Amino acid sequence: MLNVSNNKVNFPRIRHIALTGFSLYSLQPDIQIDVTDGVFCLAGANGLGKSTFLSAVNFGLTGIVACHWDRGKPIHGIRS
Repeated sequence: MLNVSNNKVNFPRIRHIALTGFSLYSLQPDIQIDVTDGVFCLAGANGLGKSTFLSAVNFGLTGIVACHWDRGKPIHGIRS
């Protein structure tokens, strides 16, 4: 819930992320990440799943699978 008071906007904070049986992470089917205050840095080489991880977080927050591209044509997002 968005809370606006005294001209200050307070957004909800993600404190914990749990991915269970998520397709790209099949080698490690259960991932648990505690998110502490400050900066959360997600870094790695190409193809390791950084964008997929963020898509999973987006899906958890919004229920929407983001639009992706396949062979130059958009694959539109779907709602769960």
